[in-house]
Formats: sequence, C-alpha cells, structure tokens
Amino acid sequence: MRAATPTIQLFGQFCISCRGRVAELGIAGVTRELLAYLLTTAGKATRRDSLTDMLWEDMEFNGARAALNTAVWRVNRVLRPLRGLTLVSTADAIRLDAAAETRIDTRLMESALRPGDPCDRPVP
Repeated sequence: MRAATPTIQLFGQFCISCRGRVAELGIAGVTRELLAYLLTTAGKATRRDSLTDMLWEDMEFNGARAALNTAVWRVNRVLRPLRGLTLVSTADAIRLDAAAETRIDTRLMESALRPGDPCDRPVP
C-alpha cells in the first residue's frame, strides 16, 4: 500500500496529516522549527551557515554545525515515510523538495495571491 500524500499546516498549529490523521512527528524545539522553515521555503536551498546563524545564534560554530547535522538527521527520519517530501542535504546547503500534490498551506496561499490568479478578477 502506498503512503498517502501529506497535508501540511504551518498557519496556526503546525501539523502534518495523512488521510485526515495527524502524524506524530516525534520532534520538538529547534528541530521542529527547522522542519517548519524548510517546509515554508520548499524547493529553495538554504546555506547551512545561514541555518546555524538563524537557529543556533548563541552557539559557537562547531557546536551549531553539529546541532544542525543532528536536526537534519531527525527531520529526514520524520520525512522518510511521507510521500512527496524529500530532504536534499549537501555539504553547503539544505533543501526540502515537495511534490506538486503535497498540500502545504503557505504554498496554497502564495499561489492564490499571485497576480493573474482567478481570485484577482473582478466579480461581474
């Protein structure tokens, strides 16, 4: 049986659900913040040093880099069973790819607000 495509809610309470059931992520704190950030910026690579500066600003470089690596490992473990979400990690950057059928509320809102969208047309 194939895994269901997830629905991600970033507005309000952050949650990932499949077939109407909320997935137990098993992550908290900065790791959860990293996942939320990657989902918000899906398809765009973010440099590792930018992530460490943003999420571990008070930590020295080597500690922050180690914390990022651990968080990336945990996020990857959460995403592995979810269809349509793939974490791409290189030595310099991290990117989360989301398939077109993956429903991310922020992505849906952005597409609804783009110029030329049917919502922009005046009602006759």
